[in-house]
This record gives sequence, structure tokens and C-alpha cells, in this order.
Amino acid sequence: MKIDFNHALIYYFKDSDLLKKILLLYLIFIASFIPIIGLFLPFLISGYLAANTNSRIFRPNDSALYEWRNISHFFKTGCKTLVPLIISFFPLGIGLSFFMITAILGGLAGAKGGAATGFGYLVFFVCCLITLLLVLLYLLPAYLVFTTNLECKSFFNFKAITFILSKNHCKDYLHLVWYYFLFTLATIIIPFVIFFLPFILLAFVDINAQFVRQVFAIARDKIE
Repeated sequence: MKIDFNHALIYYFKDSDLLKKILLLYLIFIASFIPIIGLFLPFLISGYLAANTNSRIFRPNDSALYEWRNISHFFKTGCKTLVPLIISFFPLGIGLSFFMITAILGGLAGAKGGAATGFGYLVFFVCCLITLLLVLLYLLPAYLVFTTNLECKSFFNFKAITFILSKNHCKDYLHLVWYYFLFTLATIIIPFVIFFLPFILLAFVDINAQFVRQVFAIARDKIE
């Protein structure tokens, strides 16, 4: 499998209305840091990116991004990712809650509470590992399947999900995970990268689309 990174980084510049669309994406991204309102806007961004990924899967030669007119559609599309997010991060929530409880009880117990706090650390660490595995083995491949039709049932299409993780495509999937890891690492190490986040996310729209096209072109029936 070959991912065309040059194309992923420049395709959207062919859109004549790019400036308007990217400015709106920036504004929504900034507004997502506002309390209360910011709880909902990430789903709007997620839906917009998923819709554009779907467009690029089936219309790779069309460089135009979606207009922001149908905001309700993007928000509903983004909300469809809520269930798999809850499933994937549920262990992390349990681990964090358990750690906080044991830390409080350990603090109240004084010197005798060290064992409880240590056990809380261990449970939290195990829950973090479980969450990481769920993200890698379920959430990301399920999201890739979801971009083929933007339907909730795609998150439970284990036939297609396991096809991505199969022996024939596992190496290509790990490469995709590596790209996500490098992007996340760069964002942590180099804070100003976040200012280019909308452009990077749009690049991943095409990277994801290229991956899905190449994987499922081998067996289109696997998506169904």
C-alpha cells in the first residue's frame, strides 16, 4: 500500500472557497475551548471531517470540501461516534475513578494507606492499557469503516473491522497508526503545531480515505 502524502497535504488548496471553509473550521476549533459550548463542538468538527472523508473515498478527484451550510448534518454525524467513544474509554473512566477513591482513602488512612494507593495506581495503569488496546483494535478501525457510509451500524460491523486488522492489511494499518502517533507526539512536543491543526486534520481526511479505498478495493463486499 502506498499513501500519497503530497496529495494529502495539498489537495484542499484546489478548493476555490478554501479560505472561508478553513476560517470557519478555525473558529469552531477555538470555540470548542469555551465551557459548556465546547462540549458539543468537537462532535461538529468530527462530523465534518467524517463527511469529507466519505466524499474523498468515493470521489477522490473532487478536491472541494463540504460547505458549512448543513451544520445539523455534520453534528448528527459526529454524534454517531459517541457510542464507540464511550465503549473505548469506559475502562479509563473506571480506572480513574478507582484511583481517585483509593487515593482519598489512602490519604485518610495516613501511613497505612500506601498499599491502597499503590493498588489504585496498578488498576489505573491496567485500565489505561485496556483503553489503548480498544482504541487501536476497535475505535480507529471501526471509524475507518464508519467513513464508508456514515451509519452507526458500521461501528459494529466486525466483519469489516477484522478485515482491516487481518494478516493482509495489518502492516498497512500499523503504518497508519504510526502516522497518528507521530502527529500526536509532535503536538505534545511542539505546542505551536496546534495552530496548524485544521490543516493537519484535513490531511488525515485524505490519508484515511486513501487507506480505506486501497484496503476495501480488494474486497468491496467486506464493507457490507
